[in-house]
Amino acid sequence: MNRIFKIAGISACVLTVLVMSGGHWLALQSFAWMHMTVEFSREYGWRTAIQRTFSGRHPCKLCLKVQQGWQQERQQDKKSPRLEAHNFPEVIWEWRALTAPPAPTCAGPEGVFASGSYSDFSESPPTPPPRA
Repeated sequence: MNRIFKIAGISACVLTVLVMSGGHWLALQSFAWMHMTVEFSREYGWRTAIQRTFSGRHPCKLCLKVQQGWQQERQQDKKSPRLEAHNFPEVIWEWRALTAPPAPTCAGPEGVFASGSYSDFSESPPTPPPRA
């Protein structure tokens, strides 16, 4: 049972990375090329079919749809705000300010905070220093 969850998790991660990097367009374009090669090979030989498929001069309807969808996706990506390297520290600080409680600005009524395990360090050393 544990192995099944591991395989499913890895598969989901790989699929997610492929979709986020545009792998769905590659899959659709590969299907279109395969379909075009088969269709052209019925009229011409395999060699001519492959040449016509990958020449770019005879695109099929699916090739045109893939190209149009890919261009629309790129235009949307250009319009959406990106996390730029020079803005990164400010973004992290803003995120931290939203999630972390604010630091105290002054000591509370009980004085400076020190836990009981560090009480030796909060007291002044004995005077005069002990001789060894």
